[in-house]
Amino acid sequence: MGSPMDYVAIPVRIVTVMGVLLLMTLLVGRRQVGELPVFDFAVAITIGSVAGADIADLSIPHLPTVYAVFVMTLLQIIFSRYIIGSRKFGKMVTFEPVVVIQEGRLLKRNLRKIRYSLDMLMYQLRQNNVFSLQEVEYAVIEPNGGLSVQKKSFKRPVTTEDLGLTPKPASIALPVIADGRVFTGVLAYLAMDYEDLLTKLREEGYSSPQGVFYASLEDDKTLYVAGQEEQLKGLPLRL
Repeated sequence: MGSPMDYVAIPVRIVTVMGVLLLMTLLVGRRQVGELPVFDFAVAITIGSVAGADIADLSIPHLPTVYAVFVMTLLQIIFSRYIIGSRKFGKMVTFEPVVVIQEGRLLKRNLRKIRYSLDMLMYQLRQNNVFSLQEVEYAVIEPNGGLSVQKKSFKRPVTTEDLGLTPKPASIALPVIADGRVFTGVLAYLAMDYEDLLTKLREEGYSSPQGVFYASLEDDKTLYVAGQEEQLKGLPLRL
């Protein structure tokens, strides 16, 4: 059983190490764990081991551990920038996309090269809503192990281009009210004033923003509104 001071030291170490790891994650960038290059993955494993030992074993000096995490983070950033600057070096230390189905033919040699089983390939195809190899024109194993699929033309959904139609320009709905609070920055971006918003709210049956739980505006000024008291019976999603 540890001393009373140990129970104080452990939370301090946890807060310190988690803070450093959070800073490291923000510095490294927005990449999911499955998308980490090989070196990044190795650094993450090493930092996890060092941080875990620091928290679990109070005999390990704390400040050198924090320093080690900072050094590994700096090394990772330098390494990543070097990969970006040198395509040749990047190909040596990271995985490359590999074509496993080309023009409808399964490339057995490429599957063996990356040690990717046929069962895993079929699983990944099903994840892409493909249940037969006859539907596939091209398939590529990506660096993160995922599968990108190009279906044959007769299996692809019909597009507006196929039909010779002119599609409506895409737009994004921006939140303009949340829990009764109006986002004036969104109004300014859409070149609307507060009175214009009130007019649209009245058209939807709301006298003021305070009665609105959520509202969004699109580029064409289309308003979507959800009131504070609106409640619907939940769908029976469980059997």
